[in-house]
Amino acid sequence: MPGQSLSSVEHKVDDFYTKIKDEIVEPDSGRMGVAKTPSQKIHLGRTLVLKGRFTKQWIAKALPNTVSKPGRGMGAESRAEVDQPIKDAMGAGTLGAPDGGRAFHGALRDAGKSSLHGVNHMKKVFTPVTRVLKSSLDARTRQMMEKKCKSRGSKKPAVAQTKLYFKVAAGDNSAENTVGCIKKVMRRMGNLGRTRSKGLQKNVQAMAAAALHRQCGLDRVLAALKEYRLDCSKRIVQMSPKDAFLHEKCEWILE
Repeated sequence: MPGQSLSSVEHKVDDFYTKIKDEIVEPDSGRMGVAKTPSQKIHLGRTLVLKGRFTKQWIAKALPNTVSKPGRGMGAESRAEVDQPIKDAMGAGTLGAPDGGRAFHGALRDAGKSSLHGVNHMKKVFTPVTRVLKSSLDARTRQMMEKKCKSRGSKKPAVAQTKLYFKVAAGDNSAENTVGCIKKVMRRMGNLGRTRSKGLQKNVQAMAAAALHRQCGLDRVLAALKEYRLDCSKRIVQMSPKDAFLHEKCEWILE
């Protein structure tokens, strides 16, 4: 998008970028498209989702496109990509529940947060039960875990405890589910699949789909058009308001 960085687009489109508190937070990422050449594969629209296991609050973050050799997958996230989103999202009383990616565990450690271990996608281990030492948690996180040890009505407690440890599922694919929902919205918008629009603006499209998934309906679309028009008038988007919706002037908006 002319005149805007990835981060400014993402903060404009996804207005729920805030901290998650008193939760087990699951981070995961996915790509929204692929562009292929004879010598390389470009992984487009990479999107990081951080999601609370119990409250289902979630945050979407755009990641840069990556390049790999033909036939290779997207690859693991890097520390440079996930460090800041982890610090921004992990509020007080939170515990990380990432997959086996080293970047997530390192970022959580640097943010002063404990993380659950045991998930290993290579071995197809997705929801193992793991344990975390109580003494490794701060007081607020320990209190959050103790609350989850209590059953509510007919529901079994989500966490078990012994004298020294909490026992809990290391993952439940909650963040992966939200990534899949964003892809489904993109497909309904015509940005994925056989009839998809051509172009490399998958990062912008993914953030738009995330916003629409969070709050569906025509009102959301009209609000986005209003914000776009205002940004043009304020020169945040480097385009005159009179040219804002001319196809010849802004082909990128239709990609």
